Parts: sequence; C-alpha cells; structure tokens
Amino acid sequence: MTDNMPGKPLNPARQRFCFEIVKNGQNATQAYRIAYPNCKSGHKQAGQRLMTYVDVKQEIGRLQAETRAGSVKSRKQRQEFWTDMMDDEDASRMDRLRASELLGKSEADFITVTRDETETPNILSPDDAELYKQMALAALQRKYGPKLAKETG
Repeated sequence: MTDNMPGKPLNPARQRFCFEIVKNGQNATQAYRIAYPNCKSGHKQAGQRLMTYVDVKQEIGRLQAETRAGSVKSRKQRQEFWTDMMDDEDASRMDRLRASELLGKSEADFITVTRDETETPNILSPDDAELYKQMALAALQRKYGPKLAKETG
C-alpha cells in the first residue's frame, strides 16, 4: 500500500491528524474527525488504522519530542525565574517568599547533616553466629569441594 511509505511527505490531512494526536493526548477518533471533516462515519476505525502507519508514527514521535524539548525548563531557567520573582516588587510577599524558598532548595541551602550515634544492637548471639558459619562452610564444601572449605575455615 503506497499510503504507508516512510520517507514520503505526509499529506496535509495526515499532518493535521498527527498534530491533533499530540495536542489531544492520543485520541485517534477525535483527531481523525478534525483532520478529515468531510468523513461522516468510521472515525474510530480510520483513526486506529492511521495510528498503525509507520510514517504517521514517526511524525507523532517527532512532534512529541519537539513539544517535550520546548516545554521542559532547565535548572538554570528555573533558578532565573525564581530569582526574577523574588526581585519583582509587584509580586505578593507570599509569592516572593515561596520563590526564595524554592531557589534555596534548588541550591541545597536547607540541607542539615545529622549523625546517628546510637549503638546498633548485636542481632546474632554468638551461638547463632557459629551456626551460620558452619552452614556457610558446609555450603562452600558442597559447591567447591572439601579443599576450599578447609582453606577458608
């Protein structure tokens, strides 16, 4: 079928379908209705069929990557935004305080190092430790032979 050839430019209706899929969150039926307004029925089946085409999948992937790349802000951009918000005299005091808090968190200003100086109780009694040692030596002997078990014992 020539309608499903990767590398071939998409026709305007398919381009619109791909755009609507990305915009409407993967709703193929709704995207088909918008992209093909003269089609009166079979939107669900036709939309699902278009979603199987390689060229359509590639275009949707490209559009999604483009959308993600433009919407995710870098750490530096967030810090600049919070700094601008802190310095904005027209912003409310609460917004400015929140911006300073978020900026401080991003710079690890509120990290507190604590030390746990409590002693950890010995979970194994000496008898239990000896039993586990014997079990481990027996397992080594079964797996590697008596010579290795004697060297480690």
